[in-house]
Parts: sequence; C-alpha cells; structure tokens
Amino acid sequence: MTLKLYQFASGIGGLPNPSPFCMKLETYLRLAGLPYVVHTVKGRPASGTGKAPYIDIDGKIMADSGLIIDHLERTNGHRLDGRLTLAQRAESLAIQRMLEEHLYWVMVYGRWVDPECRRESDGYLKELLRLPAFLQIGRAHV
Repeated sequence: MTLKLYQFASGIGGLPNPSPFCMKLETYLRLAGLPYVVHTVKGRPASGTGKAPYIDIDGKIMADSGLIIDHLERTNGHRLDGRLTLAQRAESLAIQRMLEEHLYWVMVYGRWVDPECRRESDGYLKELLRLPAFLQIGRAHV
C-alpha cells in the first residue's frame, strides 16, 4: 500500500502542522505505524472537497480526516482505541466532537475576527507560514 498524505506546510522548528485536521490525520498515521509520505499542498488542494488534508492510496484520493481514519481502521483491521471500554470510547467521541465542531470555530473566530487576538497572532502566523514580504501587510482591523 502506497499512502501519500497531502497537507499544508508543517510548522517551523519541527512543530506539527498548524491545521488541526492535518495534525489529527498525521498523528493517527504515526500512532498506527502506517508508512506514508507527506506532500505539501501549494495552492488549492486537489481533493474532491477542495480541502486538506487528503490522501492518495494507490491512486485513490480520499478527503476528510475522520473518513480517512475510519477507512484505514477498517482496511487495516485495528483501532487505536481498541483497548478502551464502550463508555471510554463514548467519552472520547464526545470530546472529539466538542473539539472539532465547537472549539475549532472559537479558534477561527479568534484568528480572523477578534482584533485583539489577531494582533497577537499575526506575527507568529507570518513566521509560521513563511509568507513572502508582499503578503505580510497587516489586515485592517474590524
């Protein structure tokens, strides 16, 4: 099985990918011990959804980190949370949903809408994303 992971550029200094969903999928691949090669997405992702991360498994493109993980767990015959009780799996799913469906949007609001947060995060993100100088012009604050 040849697995190619397409995601946005990783963080500086060995930090994980700043995209929560890219980080989630790559962490799963590492924990599952599945061999993969990372390809950095430049421009619009070539997945059917136009989003990253996505994978190419032997020529088949799959998008959505959750669907990819479900597919890999089914095809590889094991679950990383296989030793958890049903109650622990339910708690784990509740926390995952809270993080992905709610906390993620709080982070998005802080990054793109709240002017106080934007002032503090802009410099870090410019460095992290290695933006060219012409793109480093500060956005007008709301």
